[in-house]
Amino acid sequence: MISSAPVTHEGAIEIVAAVAELFANLKDLFENCGAAPSARSPAEAELRSFPSPKLVQAAYSQGGILIEAAADHAVAFVRTATEPVLTVAPWACVRAQLEACALAAWLLDPALEVRSRVQRSLAFRYEGLSQQRALGNVARDPGSVAKATARIDGLERTSLDLGYP
Repeated sequence: MISSAPVTHEGAIEIVAAVAELFANLKDLFENCGAAPSARSPAEAELRSFPSPKLVQAAYSQGGILIEAAADHAVAFVRTATEPVLTVAPWACVRAQLEACALAAWLLDPALEVRSRVQRSLAFRYEGLSQQRALGNVARDPGSVAKATARIDGLERTSLDLGYP
């Protein structure tokens, strides 16, 4: 139940402790699960059914990295919200955590069929490469721009070969 009552100092300490405990439990869960999909799982079926399993694996890897980033931000939140508390940094951690979780959920949505998952993965990679190219332009680094452009061209060829628009 959501309360409109202000959070007390003790309540804030309890919240930070709960986030720390959640992270510890999730860490144990992920360490026990391993990285490979289990036999007869939807992920394993996607890897077998798609013409380029590496692209399916890339989508799952991207989602996993985003989950790791969210976990790091959870730890950073706990550290910055523990005495001596920082005033802005904890909330920057929360925002980064929410963004990473949203992207991970978008990539790893269990309702997606494999073609859509790979398409989202390629779009995510394209966005990152476009940002790298823009940074190279701002930094006036033609080598970085050329490298990012070449990778974008390869990504576009892969997308077209798979029948994506």
